Amino acid sequence: MAVELKNAAFDLMAAESPYRTHEARHLALVCFGTSMIGRTQIKTEKPMPAYVIGQLNIHDPEAYQAYLDRFMPSFQRHGGELLATSRSETEILEGSWAMPRTVIMRFPSVRDAKAWHDDPDYAELAKIRHQTASTNLVVVDGIA
Repeated sequence: MAVELKNAAFDLMAAESPYRTHEARHLALVCFGTSMIGRTQIKTEKPMPAYVIGQLNIHDPEAYQAYLDRFMPSFQRHGGELLATSRSETEILEGSWAMPRTVIMRFPSVRDAKAWHDDPDYAELAKIRHQTASTNLVVVDGIA
């Protein structure tokens, strides 16, 4: 495969190639491991976003506030964006829902979402959530 990539890079740099630009030569030579190199295009794969959906039933709102007060730094460090949160009970359109409140978060990738969840700082903080609320968390692949 390395030989095929090398040949593709040299083809991109050939005088007759429509991709004979400084950028194409540079990309062809340095991006073997992170890019797809072909005879007609150079394409860098971008990870798909990931969504973490949480269901919550807060038993001790005052103690839960300590979790909320310290939540954002570790969340944002992993590229997290808070998209939606219910201040009251989640409105069910169809079927059943396990908990009264819902939160929807977006991360740049599943890898980032899992890194946030497994971050030692967040794991310590999550102990407060576990003591003050019942929760379900899932991670879902996003669509470009």
